[in-house]
Amino acid sequence: MCDEIEKMKKTERIKIAQRMLSSEKFTYDEIAYFTDLTLEEIKTLTNNQLFS
Repeated sequence: MCDEIEKMKKTERIKIAQRMLSSEKFTYDEIAYFTDLTLEEIKTLTNNQLFS
């Protein structure tokens, strides 16, 4: 049960990061700070958005 909740939380943080990236108003460091994702995860999201 705890693992499922953690996955849901991470999914929500990823969605927030994607919205922040699309706004082009935040640096990678700021997004990582606010979403508690790593810089590598943020960069991966950026690369994924380029190919979507």
